[in-house]
Amino acid sequence: MSGRTPVADHDRRKSEVLDAIFEAVEHAPDSEAESASFEARGLEQVDVAAQVDRALPLISRSAWVALVGVALVIVAGLVYSAGVVQVSSVNAVGRAVAAPGIVVAVSPGDIVMTEVLIADGDPVTPGQLLATGTGAQGNVIEVLAPAGGTVWQQLAFAGQSLLTGASVASILPVGSEQAALVAVPESSSAQVSVGLAVDSSVGTGTVTSVNSAPIPAVLASSLLGISISDTEPVVLINVVLDAPVERGSNVIARIIVSEQTLLAQIMRLG
Repeated sequence: MSGRTPVADHDRRKSEVLDAIFEAVEHAPDSEAESASFEARGLEQVDVAAQVDRALPLISRSAWVALVGVALVIVAGLVYSAGVVQVSSVNAVGRAVAAPGIVVAVSPGDIVMTEVLIADGDPVTPGQLLATGTGAQGNVIEVLAPAGGTVWQQLAFAGQSLLTGASVASILPVGSEQAALVAVPESSSAQVSVGLAVDSSVGTGTVTSVNSAPIPAVLASSLLGISISDTEPVVLINVVLDAPVERGSNVIARIIVSEQTLLAQIMRLG
């Protein structure tokens, strides 16, 4: 028979269990180090970029491209509108002639022209003798220059019979080589003022005066030597040109009322 008692066997097994537990504890990794290692491994497995993407609103790639395109269009539009100058202007027609416009020497009576003393381009002075003729009673009748300037057109010739008031010569007043007289419709004339810039078919210039009273288009046609089809009255505008031009040249003008960028206009409307 064995000499071991049940109590002794129980104590021995208990001792072996305790020894095993102590040995396991001695060889186990540090709990704090194990926790840190676990956290590090966890962070390694986290996709930060993916987490940020999931946190943002869900917008497709095509939507982002569209938004960028819209932004670029807006920027381009702002750049364009800041550089493009919008011009407001009033159109006018006339002639390179100083005020009051073309002056016409006329026959003072019914005559037969006997002598014409001037030709196109000749300078004349006020009261200068331009032509002579014979009246119905055989009397001599003289045609005198009503103003100084330059003969633009000789309109009568020796031997020609003229009635009272018939044109003998047209005269461009002194200074017509660097002046323009233009007509604008009465409805547009309020926009025109002294000092405005003028861009015309004969060069640039500046408005020097605006006639206060409108006149019939037919009268303006006579003063300017052009055909004006407007049925409404017109206002004559005097312009000084920046450089000399041929006297009597036709003038198509644009009077600049205002200039501003498109962006400034948009901001003003806003």
